Amino acid sequence: MRSTFLLGEIGGIKVRASASWFGFLALMTFVLAFYYFPSQAAYDSWGPALYFSTALSVSLLFALSVLAHELAHALLVRRFGSKVTTVMLFFFGGVTLADGEPKRALHEFVVAVAGPIVSVLLSLGFFAAAFPLGLDPNHPTPVAIAAVLLGILNFAMGAFNLLPGLPLDGGKALRAIAWGLGHDAYKADRIAAIGGQVVGGIIIATGLTFGAIWKDPVFALFTAYVGWMLLQQARNAYRDVVARRMMTDTPVRAAMMPLDNQVPPGLSLDEAVHRFIVGRTSLESRLQMVVGFGGRVMGLIAPVDISRVPRELWSSTTVGQKMSPIGQTVSLGADASLFEALLAMDKAQAHLALVTENGENIGMLDRPTLASYVTRALALNLSGQQKGTPRD
Repeated sequence: MRSTFLLGEIGGIKVRASASWFGFLALMTFVLAFYYFPSQAAYDSWGPALYFSTALSVSLLFALSVLAHELAHALLVRRFGSKVTTVMLFFFGGVTLADGEPKRALHEFVVAVAGPIVSVLLSLGFFAAAFPLGLDPNHPTPVAIAAVLLGILNFAMGAFNLLPGLPLDGGKALRAIAWGLGHDAYKADRIAAIGGQVVGGIIIATGLTFGAIWKDPVFALFTAYVGWMLLQQARNAYRDVVARRMMTDTPVRAAMMPLDNQVPPGLSLDEAVHRFIVGRTSLESRLQMVVGFGGRVMGLIAPVDISRVPRELWSSTTVGQKMSPIGQTVSLGADASLFEALLAMDKAQAHLALVTENGENIGMLDRPTLASYVTRALALNLSGQQKGTPRD
């Protein structure tokens, strides 16, 4: 999360924001202060200082509204048994990061609709507060106008998020419904992803059509851009959720590097090449090899490490001299899932996981190997052939 900034912590949940979130706040403030407010005759008496302060207040309160929307998701995810680590805020939205997914379709549905419900409730609250705060059509107060704008923004966010397609909340609700009815999590993922692409296509077509009718190229381009972004995010969300489900359903033993064929550290590079690289497939020869003996892991070495040594020095250079130390490691059972392995490595800031069975090291998993396994599985569409575990 190097490109994000920690804003604070609420109830043990870290709140982080991307650079795009700050950009959105600045853009909203600029548009309101220097374009919208000055263009309205009813606000002529406000002046530049009031324009800016009102715009900034609306932007900050809307940011808090987005946070409330995401916290609604996060608290229910926690309520249903998963640990929530972070709430991430980005351009006009956010996402909740947890160490697991809802185990029942009903739980996923409730989590999905919680955010939009909070947004709509906030919208109604802001609208209701506008009148006591001085919503006079001829001489509206800045506080009342801010309340109206916040009501509109929250309603728009809630309604937009209910559109039935990933990665929107409505797409997650659609996935939960499809999962509950069909008892197939992977098929539900595909349905929700298709929904996101259909919604994105409809938004693009709508923007271009009405932009042409109204002769407003700015509206057409902006709406088409929103639809295109949604379409792309639907594809990415589908890929990510399938990868996550596949990692959750796959044990570490399936992707680990076995320790039954370790490269001894005292072996020369020349011997290592002939014994462990020559004759293997191109895929195997690209992977790192485990250096050690008797189940003890000392380091890693890859063909690219050997290739950097001049050929004439291979016979006098040992594997131990050119291996990379393993550094920080975590220990996992062979039947732990790949997703659990990734979480454990992230938590310990480790690049390697030692795989154990009956108290002995039987394998090792590093990030490149895990990524390679997931990429190959997705490319072969193995995860698409699996059935989700029925959960009622």
